[in-house]
Amino acid sequence: MSILPQSKKEFYALFHHLAGLIYASSALFHELISDSLDPKQSKDTIAEIIAREKQADQTLKDIAELVSGKFVTPFSSQETLHLAELMDNILDQIENGADLIRDYDFGDIPPETGQMSALLAKGCQVLTEMIKPLSDFRHPFDMYAEIRELEHKADVINKAAIAKYYHATSNFEEFKRWFIIRELISTQEKAVDALRDVSNILRRIIEKHV
Repeated sequence: MSILPQSKKEFYALFHHLAGLIYASSALFHELISDSLDPKQSKDTIAEIIAREKQADQTLKDIAELVSGKFVTPFSSQETLHLAELMDNILDQIENGADLIRDYDFGDIPPETGQMSALLAKGCQVLTEMIKPLSDFRHPFDMYAEIRELEHKADVINKAAIAKYYHATSNFEEFKRWFIIRELISTQEKAVDALRDVSNILRRIIEKHV
């Protein structure tokens, strides 16, 4: 559904809406990873994630339409599009992870994936709070630090998991499983990295306008 704004308040509402979609998707993904869902529940959860990604794509189109139209955005067109695209990239990575779970038989989901999905969901929750001060160009300094800490933890988990499962492989079947596990963890790390990128551009936008 298109929700093109008529005011700055509604302009910021588009970013709040996008942040909400991101957080909802990350929470669904964590549920998908953490719970022992039956096939139907997994299918329904993945469908919900995909539906939110499609909603985010529409919101991204709405923002792009604003930039190309007569509405004067509160910060530059380039900054507006860059922020929206980076936020959408988080959702793209979450959807990639959901696709992997749908398409491959992991057997037991490795615990590291649950740790990563928990970090991602926490970071996306922080993002919903980071967006709120944007309309006043106020710095959420504690949230910048929290995102950096989450990214550091994700890097540590990613590196340890890759080494662990690589060294545990002794045959081709185990190597194939390790490769898919690596891809799943990698998509989550990329999503956390995208959160960091959003945090960085938010900081640059606010610094330019205070």
